[in-house]
Amino acid sequence: MHFIVIDLEATVKRNRDEPVYLTEIGAIKINSSGNLVSKFHSYIKPTNKRYIKDVKIDNKITTRKADLKNAQEVKIVMGKFQKWISKGDYVLVFWSYSDLYLLMNQFLNRQFDLSWLKNYCDLQENFTVFINERNPISLKRAIDYVDLGFVGEQHNALNDAYNTARILNFLFNKSAHIKFDQNPFDKLICHLYKICKKCNDTKYYLKFSKNNNNQYKNICLDCASEKNKLKNERRALRRIESVNLSE
Repeated sequence: MHFIVIDLEATVKRNRDEPVYLTEIGAIKINSSGNLVSKFHSYIKPTNKRYIKDVKIDNKITTRKADLKNAQEVKIVMGKFQKWISKGDYVLVFWSYSDLYLLMNQFLNRQFDLSWLKNYCDLQENFTVFINERNPISLKRAIDYVDLGFVGEQHNALNDAYNTARILNFLFNKSAHIKFDQNPFDKLICHLYKICKKCNDTKYYLKFSKNNNNQYKNICLDCASEKNKLKNERRALRRIESVNLSE
């Protein structure tokens, strides 16, 4: 059994209409004893050249333009990552659900193979329960909490994956109860489906139209079509009434 500890980095969304692109993936593979087996790291080139620029978080450059320019696109990188995972039993470990959601967003746009996405573990959730905290905490705060000292720069995918693996080993050493068999799609389902405010039916998100800000509306396409039909009928009636009145 291997544990694949994954971290993803992406462009920072500055406004509502701006898309988000994966820029980096880092992963640490450890065995059931907590020993390092191998590492995976790759930058990812955004499909839109406009977003090949320095990525800044808190005014600090975390990914450089040159790294993105020389990188491969997400489909190729994810194919290499899947081969690196290799066949056999494994658990995928993320620090928080946000990276899982980010991965699914990229999948919806680029349609790479996600058959490897299974046996999910949200280590942030497990660690938060272990220390009896009510709210989720950041990876840096978790490292500080257990007094390990953060290794490397934050928001580097490989460094973050490595530090997450250290938290996993800490929980192993404490014999903590960790949920390793979660279905990742149970976490994602609420974002892929929406409830129509008009008919109250739960439908796939693509069954909803978008507004001028490229955000999905809360009324499904069927209800929106019916609503527009009624509007057109009312307009037609008003025209007929206005013609009759003028006569």
